[in-house]
Amino acid sequence: MAAKTQAAPVLPRLAPVVLIKGSESLLADRALSELRRLAHEVDPSLERTDLPAGSYQAGQLDVLTSPSLFGESRMIIISDLENMTDALATDLQAYLSQPAADVWIFLRHPGGNARGKKLLDAIAKAGFPVIPAEPLKNDRDKLDFVRSDVRNAHRKN
Repeated sequence: MAAKTQAAPVLPRLAPVVLIKGSESLLADRALSELRRLAHEVDPSLERTDLPAGSYQAGQLDVLTSPSLFGESRMIIISDLENMTDALATDLQAYLSQPAADVWIFLRHPGGNARGKKLLDAIAKAGFPVIPAEPLKNDRDKLDFVRSDVRNAHRKN
């Protein structure tokens, strides 16, 4: 039986909510960096907020995503979704049905058995992008990754 291989890397694209899922920090960091670059390309004056999931208080998301007085876009990064409070899980779940037009929320979760499976499933079911960042376990996956990287580098130049 052939070994299971990971699909080709997914190119990040902007959406109101984007989930980066997996424990490979290189892939997750690259995806987040590309998402930040894309957001700044759309609005160079956007406001960035790094929101710690473990100390989140109910209603914070509503405050951060409410319309801005100055009209700038907002980028909210939650890098430790596995540590989320119940209040954050509830608020994000509610947000998925009516995301703000001028806000991008980038979420990072290690996958596996970490807390938040119900929310991760809801994000995927709502049709928001889920960028895999799973470790490359075999040589074939690593070679495919390098080939994809080279192809993508040629597209950008």
